Amino acid sequence: MALGFVTALRSSRATTIVTAIDAGAGAGKLRIYSGTRPATGGTATTQLAELTMSDPSGTVSNGVLTFSAITADAAADATGTASWFRLLDSNNGIVVDGDVTATGGG
Repeated sequence: MALGFVTALRSSRATTIVTAIDAGAGAGKLRIYSGTRPATGGTATTQLAELTMSDPSGTVSNGVLTFSAITADAAADATGTASWFRLLDSNNGIVVDGDVTATGGG
């Protein structure tokens, strides 16, 4: 089942995500993992990289969340194929888990 949301609802959801990432003192993080994604908030698999988000992490306009600059990881934490990601707030609280796909979502 595919769902479509009106702009106001998309904006509200996206703003909630930005607010959660920006909670705490400091910048949020984007972690990239290999392996099978666990249930949201579950035990992470092999971490490949940790990137630092900007603070504030992004902006929302017309239902679209655009992240601010994300600082590249200086060196990979491990080798492997990226399969999922986790967004965290500055206190390492889990905000969102999601799949990593090829360009275009394939």
